[in-house]
Amino acid sequence: MESLLNRAQVLARLGNKSVSWLYAEMAEGRLPRPVKIGGGSAVAWVSSEIDTYIAQRIAEGRVTLTAKPRVRTNSSPCG
Repeated sequence: MESLLNRAQVLARLGNKSVSWLYAEMAEGRLPRPVKIGGGSAVAWVSSEIDTYIAQRIAEGRVTLTAKPRVRTNSSPCG
């Protein structure tokens, strides 16, 4: 069963970002949009969609470290 998150919960899970950041991310299509709940203007975000968003940001932020080949210099004295 899916769980729903209110705006404060979403912001807390995303690192206490601002409300304007939240709506900018949605406008850019990066953050999932909320679903309407009830008959009024109440909305909530699907927790699994927020989890996917977080996982994608983590994957994008990972840096792959590759070993650089060592350049050897001839340090032995030539007499």
